[in-house]
Amino acid sequence: MNSRHHFHLTLVPVLCALMTVLVTLPAASSAGRVLYNGIELPDVWPPKLKELTRDPMPVPYLKNPPKIIPIDVGRQLFIDDFLIEKTTLKRSFHKARYHRINPVIKPDKPWETGGKSSLAIVYLGGVWYDPADSLFKAWYQGGNTGYKTYGVCYATSKDGIHWDKPVLKVAKPDTNFVIHGPRNDCCTVWLDHNAGTPAERFKIFNVAYTEEKSNWHFIYRTSPDGVHWSKPLVTKRTWGDFYTAFYNPFRKVWVIQSRIHDYSSRNRIGVGRCRGYLEDTDPRRAVDRVTYDPAMNLKGETVYWVGADRLDPHNP
Repeated sequence: MNSRHHFHLTLVPVLCALMTVLVTLPAASSAGRVLYNGIELPDVWPPKLKELTRDPMPVPYLKNPPKIIPIDVGRQLFIDDFLIEKTTLKRSFHKARYHRINPVIKPDKPWETGGKSSLAIVYLGGVWYDPADSLFKAWYQGGNTGYKTYGVCYATSKDGIHWDKPVLKVAKPDTNFVIHGPRNDCCTVWLDHNAGTPAERFKIFNVAYTEEKSNWHFIYRTSPDGVHWSKPLVTKRTWGDFYTAFYNPFRKVWVIQSRIHDYSSRNRIGVGRCRGYLEDTDPRRAVDRVTYDPAMNLKGETVYWVGADRLDPHNP
């Protein structure tokens, strides 16, 4: 049976507060230190777990919270009662409503339609507001014949709703590809407001299959504008997809979370897929340290972080 698959970005406008994340992700060198919000790190951080279990991850600061937690370091999201000592208010949740012109980014270019599938989706990539030129900028996965024309596409918007796909001559002439094939799987684009040089203002962390090395690799590049990307600055062999990266501005560390497997528990409790964790003050060094998979004997410094536990609802 022949079928055509269409993927796109759907915009859900949700009114939400910007938040300061209290669940900070400290570096091993910071173990035992008291953070800016009064939370004291465990002696070993991040935890060096030998395996994961079905028990929920213990959270030390919930069991023994600080007596005083400063909240003047940014806006707070009161989604639970962690910051609330007492209140007469009642928490109320509201269902999000789709925008009337959804999808706001969809496959509508020749290189995004036709073939076995049509693809234009911001499921991995990034959407940022760039104050340098007052534009929203999106990096999304696009293509039209599977992996052969699959890559990272670029779009801009003045309002976050109406998007333009500029015709570029960068990765593939006369398209909006900024990184092109042969097999780009997932990526995170980050606008670094604290970059040391203009050339590193934008950063991209992506997993791709490199033909010349015949394997999956984790690749790090930089760019001054998010369009013209450097050659790979770090390329490390890895396994698994769905790598994500972000910068913690309060502790000034880059965090990389990766999909790994807990093979130590496979025959007993079957945790299977889980998330690995690694952080470093330097993004290049972080990528260089991240390779890890016990089944393929790929060594690295990524540690087990979290997996599904017995409190997570099972998908029927």
